[in-house]
Amino acid sequence: MARTAGEFDSWYADRIESPMADELVRRVLGLPPDLQSTSLLGGAGLDEVVAA
Repeated sequence: MARTAGEFDSWYADRIESPMADELVRRVLGLPPDLQSTSLLGGAGLDEVVAA
């Protein structure tokens, strides 16, 4: 099922109102507390990207 631009925008708008979502993403992906991420790349993967 294709998503519309409005649905995409709404998903991000809803995340802004949910700090718990950011905390869960950080915990699951093993990210540092000061890093905000909207991808599913874990801490080790982010380290590889930075090194590249």
